[in-house]
Amino acid sequence: REAMDRDGFATNAGITIDSVADGEAVCSLMLDERHKNGRGTAQVGLIFTLADYTFAVAANSRQAPTVTLSSSIQFMDAPMRGRLTARAVPGGGGRRHPVYRVQVHCQDGIQAAEATIIGDVVGRPAGGEEKPE
Repeated sequence: REAMDRDGFATNAGITIDSVADGEAVCSLMLDERHKNGRGTAQVGLIFTLADYTFAVAANSRQAPTVTLSSSIQFMDAPMRGRLTARAVPGGGGRRHPVYRVQVHCQDGIQAAEATIIGDVVGRPAGGEEKPE
């Protein structure tokens, strides 16, 4: 979690880590004017950033350093105000390429987006073992 707290991009966007446990994570941000596009709704890049960061927090909480290998996201609503909350949960895959499902919800409970993100485990796990093949 310490390394994730040092992520300048996420910090500058206002993203906070709300909870981390057993490979799952919840992160959120309060929408403000810097997050909005010309139509006054949340920029989709911001929503993707929240989803991707939440995946990173979840995946990196349980194994060796993990980065995004592939992602697919569907946008379902265009939030205009309030808090956006993302929840990442493991959804299969192997030790080297874990798959996560990330849902992003608006403050009122409406789902704004859903992403499937495949990770790539890089480096060594905390125990110093070699990267799994």
